[in-house]
Amino acid sequence: HGRYPWCRRRVAFHRDSQERAMASPGLPSRGNSRNGGSIPGGGGSSFIRASASRVTPSTSSYLSGDDDDDDAQTLPREPMRRMNWTPPGDTSSSENRGENRTRTPAPLDEWDYAERGPLARLKTRQLTEVAREKAGMGVYVDDAELGAFADDTPGHLKKLTSDPDFFGPESYPRRQRDWVGYYVAFVFIFASFVIGTNAISSGNPGYLFGLVESSTGKLCGFEAGVTEKPYLWHPHAGEKGIGGGGELSVCVTECPLARTWVCVDETVANIFADDKTDSETEQGATQVTYNASKHNTPPPGPPPAPPTSDCPSGAYVHSLIDFEPVFMSCLPKNEDEQTISSEEDGDGGGGEATPNTPRDMHFVSALKEVDTPERFIANAVFAEIDSSRWVLLVTMLLVIGLTFGLNAILNRDARQYHSVALGGSIVLAGVCAALFGLEEWLGVDTLHGVMVDELDDRLKIVKDLRTVSPFLFVPFLLIVLRVTQHAVRNKDQLGLGTTLLDVAGGVLSLAGFDVVVPVITIGPLLAVMLWITVGTVYLSAVAAKFFHDDRVERGGGVQKFATGNATDGTGYDAGNDYTEHAGWHGVYRGATVFHVFVCAWFATWVVLFVRCVVSSAVCAWYWARDGERETKLSEMSTWRAVRRTAMCHAGSLALLAFWMPVFFIPRLIVGFVCYFGGRTDKQTHPYSQVLAYRSAAVCQIALHGVSLKRACFNQHHLKMRNGLIVKKCASASDGAMFAGWTCCALASFASASAMSSVDFLTVRAVRWTIAPATCAAAAGTVVFFAFFMAHREAVETIIQCFCEDTERNNGTPLRQYYAPASLKRLIFHDVQGQRAPGATDADDEFELEFRTQKKQKRDRRRERRSQMGSVLEEE
Repeated sequence: HGRYPWCRRRVAFHRDSQERAMASPGLPSRGNSRNGGSIPGGGGSSFIRASASRVTPSTSSYLSGDDDDDDAQTLPREPMRRMNWTPPGDTSSSENRGENRTRTPAPLDEWDYAERGPLARLKTRQLTEVAREKAGMGVYVDDAELGAFADDTPGHLKKLTSDPDFFGPESYPRRQRDWVGYYVAFVFIFASFVIGTNAISSGNPGYLFGLVESSTGKLCGFEAGVTEKPYLWHPHAGEKGIGGGGELSVCVTECPLARTWVCVDETVANIFADDKTDSETEQGATQVTYNASKHNTPPPGPPPAPPTSDCPSGAYVHSLIDFEPVFMSCLPKNEDEQTISSEEDGDGGGGEATPNTPRDMHFVSALKEVDTPERFIANAVFAEIDSSRWVLLVTMLLVIGLTFGLNAILNRDARQYHSVALGGSIVLAGVCAALFGLEEWLGVDTLHGVMVDELDDRLKIVKDLRTVSPFLFVPFLLIVLRVTQHAVRNKDQLGLGTTLLDVAGGVLSLAGFDVVVPVITIGPLLAVMLWITVGTVYLSAVAAKFFHDDRVERGGGVQKFATGNATDGTGYDAGNDYTEHAGWHGVYRGATVFHVFVCAWFATWVVLFVRCVVSSAVCAWYWARDGERETKLSEMSTWRAVRRTAMCHAGSLALLAFWMPVFFIPRLIVGFVCYFGGRTDKQTHPYSQVLAYRSAAVCQIALHGVSLKRACFNQHHLKMRNGLIVKKCASASDGAMFAGWTCCALASFASASAMSSVDFLTVRAVRWTIAPATCAAAAGTVVFFAFFMAHREAVETIIQCFCEDTERNNGTPLRQYYAPASLKRLIFHDVQGQRAPGATDADDEFELEFRTQKKQKRDRRRERRSQMGSVLEEE
């Protein structure tokens, strides 16, 4: 009551009245009416009923100042009224307007006085002290009960309170969460199945590798009549530009050389015959000079007439340029590789070729057929992977053996695993960096024949890759530096990561997950890889078919040029920029992207599902007392964990698998901004969905059975409150996992690169080694995570469970830690730099807390007595 002296005077008066009443028992006790008068019955007016007990003093008597007048006139009781309560010192009322009255309370009736008067405040203070004591003992108390002692810490930074009903993952009844995720999963899987089966039934992979001739629309090398003619050639490109007949193409057995005759259809050979005179034709056939840089002999005579018996149509076209096959199309060779060069526009010395030479015109027409993303992916990626199928199979067997060996070493001794993974990743990353960096930057050709790159750099995509290829050694060099930095700078944490992996390996061995998880994971992941490959190939094939049909329709076939139905008179409809085939080509391109996204989502869903199963078993092991862990672990069998995850949490995991790749790039950007802005740990944005929706939410789903949104923010806030523990433990274990992953992936890359040069292991000569080597590295990544995914999730679950354990409990006899003694000793000593709690620490802490609270009570009581004494002296 230190804030309101009038309250102290009122309480002192009330105490004096009671003392006088006790000293004179024969006299009736005095009571005041609402108007300040005394009631003969001795009882004050009550706001409940007219009982003979004083509940509240009259406000009007206080205002009139006749509290000490025992002979006040008794007035009749007035009807109860409610008035607006005005705080002391309020000058906004009509009575106080224009005046500066302070410390003058507004009239109070019994209701207001009982609810907000000094006695009510005293009672509230006593209740809040009791609530504070309960909160100190670990009992859950609402902030409203704490009153003035309520913690003003933000909600996301408040530690979890002790809940006597919480004893682990079995504390809550499980039910289905995020049912929308089940529908999303069904729609994605059904759509991918429909799109993939439709593409397989209507697609022809030959459209990815072969080309379509414009004269008949047949697929070179695959359809009847052209099965022996796999290459596409443009016979009139040297004399006709694009739009004027240069895009007319035919299938040929092999790409022609200079001064050779090529058998074509009669209509193709003679379609432009009416546009030429005999002199022009003869001049076009003889106006050539020999390339002296290649041959020093005089130019030969005209080529002999071709035999008509070798050509069913009897029509031949004379080639004046040397061609070479590039992605199943005949492209002119480079200028310095040509046998002859043409002289046009009066160029009389066989000098430099002008931009309008037949070679350049041929090159432009042929390049439009092959310089597309579909052609590059098909002929530079899929074709090279197909030719290295046996190399990839052998590499997969080697990587599975390597990963199984690393897993066995980890289950036996995590320290040895750490050493092998660090050393292997450093050596292999150095070898891969040498494959790309020695020849380009140091001029050392000791690895000639290992990294083959025979792609034609006249293609735009290949030209861009050649620009980047000298710097491909940089990622491998960064891996070497990252692993070395982890081994040197974090050498103090190597023991922490090793111990965590030992504990995780022990739990997985007890649950049998060290063998079960790789078996149930590698099968679905390989099936997803197969489905994504097959679907992508056939969808791209359908898109390529519509692409070729669009080229034929817009570029013009034989019939179109023969009828001359173009708008500009050249036989080419230049205004027809859009056709129905072009629209379907775009649709199937989008379907291919959607198919890849769905397959990536499904693979992520499988990984999260397996992680949730592992986390359920680890949570059951952690939240059990010593001596009961094996029993709890046996109760949480593999089948029970799988069934619970499928029935209750699969929808949440499906949504999480969708949001993780969506938020991946934004999370990198936000994390980068927060790191350089100093907003880390407790300063991180607490309600950012980009930062919260991560795979670590799987542990909260398995432990508490909550929805996805709550699980994501729970783990985000838990890591904000326990940033030191999470950062050190996670970095120590992640460093070991990173070293193992790079070791397996780089071993796959290096072995595939080396074996791709072995002739008996390849179907045909490999022209681009990066394609099969990258595919092998991706397969090695899948195998590694299939084997070590359980260990990573076990470590993550142990870290989160320990953080919750230390927040809910304090080591007292009633609130003992669930963590094993070895884990407590490890984290308290190695991570926090504190002494691990002993058996008597809880009793000492409890006794100290009890003494502190008792001293605080004595101080408050002494302060109240001193205040009462000062009031009595003033009166």
